[in-house]
Amino acid sequence: MSDKDFVEKAAVKGLSRKKDQKAKSSQKPALPEKGSAEAEIHRQAAMAANIRLSEPDLPQKGGAEAAVHNMAAKGSAPAQGARLDFLALVLLIPLAIVGGVYAYSGKMRGDINALMTASDANPATPKSATNASPAASKNAKTDAAKTPAVKTPATKATAPAKLATAPANAPKTAPKTATKPLAKPAAKPAKARWDYKNTKWAALDPAFKTCGSGKSQSPINIVAGAPLSGPNFQFNYAPSSGKVINTGRAIRIELTKTAQGQANQLLVNGKPYDLIEFHFHTPGEHAINGRRAPMEVHLVHKNAQNQMAFVAIMINAGGTNQLIDHMPVPANKGDYSSSGGPNINPALLLPDNRRAFTYSGSLTTPPCTQNVGWVVLQSSLGVAPATLAKFQKIMGRNNRPLQPANGRGIYVAN
Repeated sequence: MSDKDFVEKAAVKGLSRKKDQKAKSSQKPALPEKGSAEAEIHRQAAMAANIRLSEPDLPQKGGAEAAVHNMAAKGSAPAQGARLDFLALVLLIPLAIVGGVYAYSGKMRGDINALMTASDANPATPKSATNASPAASKNAKTDAAKTPAVKTPATKATAPAKLATAPANAPKTAPKTATKPLAKPAAKPAKARWDYKNTKWAALDPAFKTCGSGKSQSPINIVAGAPLSGPNFQFNYAPSSGKVINTGRAIRIELTKTAQGQANQLLVNGKPYDLIEFHFHTPGEHAINGRRAPMEVHLVHKNAQNQMAFVAIMINAGGTNQLIDHMPVPANKGDYSSSGGPNINPALLLPDNRRAFTYSGSLTTPPCTQNVGWVVLQSSLGVAPATLAKFQKIMGRNNRPLQPANGRGIYVAN
């Protein structure tokens, strides 16, 4: 073989080898030169994507293969740039997820710390904190475990702040409250005190105004004239239990029911009035033809409609009365004596002759309520002078002055 043929044959073989190498290099991915900046970026990207490149796959720097690789990498630069963008995107997605988890766990940890701090400041923990779902708490713990530990102030969620105890140097006074204490209900104004020394009772209290303005006040002077027919009345009295009381203004006898369990009654035209009590006045209050008796007894009756009927009986010195002469008389205000049984018979206060005058009047004590029916017996009772003197001494003067009749009709009844 000639030298020329040998050279040509060697050149053909060299070209054939170069073509084979180029074909092989086109089949393998383009790798940057080892030690170059591109190779370092490629290596870090591969490690982040869990792709480990073996050392034999990297060409030796300065070798013919490295030069061919660099030429191939430069020729495919656009494809390499697209591949690097894809790898960067692959890297950024997990990094974004990790960063988001870290930020979320940090927020949750901050919220938990805030709630725990609020719990220490206020023992009344909000329901939203105490009722958190177990799943949320578990996730929060897992997220916190994946993130770096952050030192937070230690708090005790189970030990609320002691608000009930006062500091050692606190003043020993009750704390001021924002609410005003409940105002006490206004007390009802007490009625004015009245007595028989000043009988202008209307000036003492507005509740007593009828005592001055009423036109049908009692007692009155009864002038006997042409008889007018009055109502029929009947007494149904029987022995009863009771109590004798010194009220400070009069001697009063309060009655209970009779021994048969019935009430003492006055029937006016058949309408019943129950006897509640009777009391005494010295001197007497009513006058008949201008004359007053030294003492007068009033028997107070009331019906179911709270209408009142009074029976007035004059009492003079002389004679005896089985009830009044034997009645205990308490000497001081507030003293009382019980009968001890049905020993008080109001029927003993009635004279044999029960003819009477009747008229429409009022109470003879404040508030001087009007529309009271009066029955004033024309006959009187007699008591022992000592009995009369005893009543006069204990009660003193306890009668009201006579009031104008103002043209009222006086009736005679049996």
